[in-house]
Amino acid sequence: MATNMVDGLVTLDGAPLAGATITFSPITEGAIAVGNSDVQGKFTLQTQQGAVGKGTTEGEYTVTVVKIESVPTGKTVQGEGGGTAQEFTERSVVPEVYNSPTTSPLKQIIVKGLNKVELTLSSQP
Repeated sequence: MATNMVDGLVTLDGAPLAGATITFSPITEGAIAVGNSDVQGKFTLQTQQGAVGKGTTEGEYTVTVVKIESVPTGKTVQGEGGGTAQEFTERSVVPEVYNSPTTSPLKQIIVKGLNKVELTLSSQP
């Protein structure tokens, strides 16, 4: 059962990264754990099977950080009822290298007890 607490801070270019999904994927064994960053960039992990704030298992993890936002394309589209609406597209706020366990350079080792993690991302990884 997951009993190793993981609290962290995620930043992009030195500023807190709010609204990001942080995922710890085990390299050898363990449980996937996920957290969402708040406006200060702080997050607490939980396993997919566990309750919020209950942490994860000991082991080595690859860490991914994903934040997607909708941005206007500058085009309009035909809306329902005959009106027009602004067209949006999605874009990744963080460089895509951080989005996948196969490409992310971020690694963490989780030990028994309380773990404090700092994830420092760069727009130019």
